[in-house]
Amino acid sequence: MKHRHNKLNIPSAGILPAIAYLTKVKSAVSIFRFTISFLMLVTLISCASPTTNSSSTSSEQQSPETVTEEAITVTDSTNTEIVLDKIPERILCLDPVCLDILAELGIEPAGILQTMADWVQEPHMFGEQGKKFSQIASIGELESNLEQIVQLKPDLIIGLPIHKKTREALKGVIPFYMLAMPETYSEAIANLKTVGQLTGKNVEAEAAAKKFLDKLATYKAKSPQNQTFLLIHSPAGNLAIFTDKALNCRFLNQVANCLSPEYNSNLVEIHGGVSFSLERLTKLEPDVIFISSYDVDNYGEFANYSDSPLWQELTAVKNGRVYGANPAKIMGLGTRGLGLLLDQTMPKIYPDVFSE
Repeated sequence: MKHRHNKLNIPSAGILPAIAYLTKVKSAVSIFRFTISFLMLVTLISCASPTTNSSSTSSEQQSPETVTEEAITVTDSTNTEIVLDKIPERILCLDPVCLDILAELGIEPAGILQTMADWVQEPHMFGEQGKKFSQIASIGELESNLEQIVQLKPDLIIGLPIHKKTREALKGVIPFYMLAMPETYSEAIANLKTVGQLTGKNVEAEAAAKKFLDKLATYKAKSPQNQTFLLIHSPAGNLAIFTDKALNCRFLNQVANCLSPEYNSNLVEIHGGVSFSLERLTKLEPDVIFISSYDVDNYGEFANYSDSPLWQELTAVKNGRVYGANPAKIMGLGTRGLGLLLDQTMPKIYPDVFSE
């Protein structure tokens, strides 16, 4: 039998910036609305059966090994071999990284977790069509979740390394492919192209990657890069600054100056950001502030701390340059989300250069 050898670069697994801060949200509704609810994932993992050992890589890239006429054999980001009998048509997404990729490729997921219901309906994702997608209970006994998953009859499940025990519980039942958690925009592109190969959407993946890179190049060429800004997560009145370890801050540093406070590197590697006070915020003095919050949906003006004298001292506040958006619009977990991040932040940072 004739074999074709396709080599893909699959980035190593990382940890999603700022996930842990979601646990600080006092409102249970907010937690359920935010797609990558850390508490939900921990519940799934804690209820699953023990997993077998699988080696994970921190920097070594993996690649699909063999593609034949009958089967596709690949090695995912955890160095686990996955065998698919055919190109998958029904794909179940367990995280927004997968959703971002499928939206770019024009593939509707066969099912999503309930906690991703709002995210999937965002205009830059699947919009109103997202309301029709089957949903899997995200809180409760893992067995009930497994039953719902099997009933959807997916050809493939795509998740992240944090889902490894869920994969173990479904071993031998449904192929489970683990993406790498992107830490850079290059890793987001690699994820996109990998899934494009797995789904027979190579052309679409290449086109989406080119569109994204062209957009980045356009903004970079025109950007004065003379403004500073902060990205803040604000759950229930608390402040957490996205540092230069966070994907969104690191990415926007290509076109502007994302301020990053001093931090303990070990803590940031786990959480992606640092808790911050208004007192410390006044010392950074950014020109623009963006806040991830459910209180403001689409980069409208954010005034939650208007009663604080310290808040009023900030230059960005005095100049009316504080904007809020829900997490789906400010996190940027893939090429589609990062492209949206550029479109929505750059006109705010450089209004004389880029139009809304």
